[in-house]
Amino acid sequence: MFDDFSFAPEKEGGSTDGGLPWKVLIADDEEEVHQVTAVAMIDVRFKGRPLEFLHAYSAAEARQVLMQHPDTAIILLDVVMEEEDAGLQLVRQIREEMRNRSLRIVLRTGQPGQAPERDVVIDYDINDYKAKTELTRQKLLTCIISALRSYEDILLLEKGRNGLEHVVNAASAFLQTPSEQAFAMQILKQLNLLIQHPLDGIVMRRPLGSDGMVVVTSVGKIIRTEPAVLETVQTVLAAQKNIYSDQHIALYIQTLNDANEYVIWCPLQRALSEIEHKLIDVLCTNIAAGLANVQLYESLLNLSRNLEQQVVERTRDLSIAKDEAESANRAKSEFLAVMSHEIRTPMNGMLGMMQLALAETSDRTQREHLETAQYSAEALLSILNDILDFSKLESGNLQFEAAQFDLHKTMDSVINLMASRTCDASLSLVVECPAEIPRLLVGDANRLRQVLLNLINNALKFTEQGGVTLKVELLNQSVSQARVRFTVIDSGIGIAPDAQARLFQAFSQADNSISRRFGGTGLGLSICKKIVDMQGGSIGVHSTEGQGSQFWFELQFGIGDETEVVAEVLVAPAKNTRQLHILLAEDNEINQKVAATLLKKAGHTVEIAQNGLEAVQAVQNGVFDVVLMDMHMPEMDGLAATRAIRNMPGPAATLPIVALTAAGALSDIQICMDAGMNYFLVKPFRMERLSSILHELSMAQR
Repeated sequence: MFDDFSFAPEKEGGSTDGGLPWKVLIADDEEEVHQVTAVAMIDVRFKGRPLEFLHAYSAAEARQVLMQHPDTAIILLDVVMEEEDAGLQLVRQIREEMRNRSLRIVLRTGQPGQAPERDVVIDYDINDYKAKTELTRQKLLTCIISALRSYEDILLLEKGRNGLEHVVNAASAFLQTPSEQAFAMQILKQLNLLIQHPLDGIVMRRPLGSDGMVVVTSVGKIIRTEPAVLETVQTVLAAQKNIYSDQHIALYIQTLNDANEYVIWCPLQRALSEIEHKLIDVLCTNIAAGLANVQLYESLLNLSRNLEQQVVERTRDLSIAKDEAESANRAKSEFLAVMSHEIRTPMNGMLGMMQLALAETSDRTQREHLETAQYSAEALLSILNDILDFSKLESGNLQFEAAQFDLHKTMDSVINLMASRTCDASLSLVVECPAEIPRLLVGDANRLRQVLLNLINNALKFTEQGGVTLKVELLNQSVSQARVRFTVIDSGIGIAPDAQARLFQAFSQADNSISRRFGGTGLGLSICKKIVDMQGGSIGVHSTEGQGSQFWFELQFGIGDETEVVAEVLVAPAKNTRQLHILLAEDNEINQKVAATLLKKAGHTVEIAQNGLEAVQAVQNGVFDVVLMDMHMPEMDGLAATRAIRNMPGPAATLPIVALTAAGALSDIQICMDAGMNYFLVKPFRMERLSSILHELSMAQR
């Protein structure tokens, strides 16, 4: 194979790495190939370094050798060994699994047809491809020398990249070092790491305009007063530049604030390469910035001590203010809870009486009047709820329901309620709602009604001629979702551009004359914005002063199901609910009358307890199917009464108890459930909801 070999030894300079041999791995299943290759290249040297041959007789063995010798420069790899493509598989393993990009792979094959050169070169990351039959001794030499040159270039590039990464990391370390002496020691550490030299050297400082030198720090074998070192330091200061020699380096640093000059002197064990010179120059720039940072740190340290004292005093003031705010917030919460109970209780009586009146009248006109009154009461209740719960709106804790509702009925209730406002003023109030919009939607109808009432009420308030239009548009629709835009258009006084930005702020109106002329708190639009934003919608206004305004908002709704409406009718509890004996624990006489009348009309018998204590005694002395328990009563409240009943022996311990309360937060519901209650109704409640609960209890007791 190597008969025409003509050897020409390498003449390219001396060793650059102490004469360590270049490692070449021969991976071939033929022993003759190993012997002939090693003999043919036995005297080859590249840059003064000999070749060291490693041997593997299979791809698996070659992989193990490479793992044991990661500094291998070349692999002479046979294609066909333990498998037809064992060599090609090893190429992928080297590049992809072992992540070895520096190894030069020379593919050798005795069967070129089995691994065509064109396909192999394109599909595999190899560096050379040779047929064994064409590989003369001279061509093998050329191949190996070329591969070694390529390998050396890659090592230099990697060394430069690693050095640059080290310089970047060193910059971070410099900026984190606070004192001058610690910083000087960090300089020596980073510099010696960069040039791969044992920690050794000295750092000296001279103030600008002075002749005196100060040793900041030194480490290693350096003698601080050694004349040769001091002479080199003086030379560097005079030249104001870095000086490199084969025995040492001396670096000149001037701080960015021009206060001091520094010289860094380190001995060398070898001459540095050109790329190492460039990396050191970059490192010097980082050192200058770091030294300025150290000097700045000292001044900042004093400032920090003063700031810390101010922070302590400010923290104390904030703690006092926080305690006062929390105390005020607790007082506000207690006030809102009391007001909620005091307002919801009479509202429960109003709505209950309207339900009774609606159930007893068959006159169409009377029913319309009562329904309008009922919608008005419910709208008033929604507004009162939001005013009482404004703190929840501010904190983002307002709760929304997702229930199916009829969009047309919701808008009709709003229009009917607002219609009386248009009679005396001769204004028109119309709705534009195309048929393409789904009638049954899933969302919070009460919140939608509240926003519409607020916007339409404002439009009517500020419109003296013309009218108001509620325009409904379908923006987009999927199988289960629909995004709808509502626009309230009026022909009123309009809003100045500079005032529009303040409209959705709490307690804000276009100007002070608006409040004097038209009244209002300026809270409504702020509540509307919070309600819309918290449901993932958007709200805005387009207005021209003197021409009118368009207030719009967009909301995402689920699409309802007609079958659910049919199902509700089919399972109406009135026909199937058996007669129940009910204990009503309620201290308000109006609510007693309303609840008792509604329950008796539904076919149930009712016994009334004036407070929690009477309720406990009634359960002890009688038998009931269910207890309707008010939360706030004299003598004993609903929670204490429930706990007392649950501690009784026998069936009373499992008697169903339904909480009746003016509080509707999740925390309130959890408190009731923890006390042992089974269901939860918020006042004012509709009879349909109570009937549903009683029906469920009736079915469970059969």
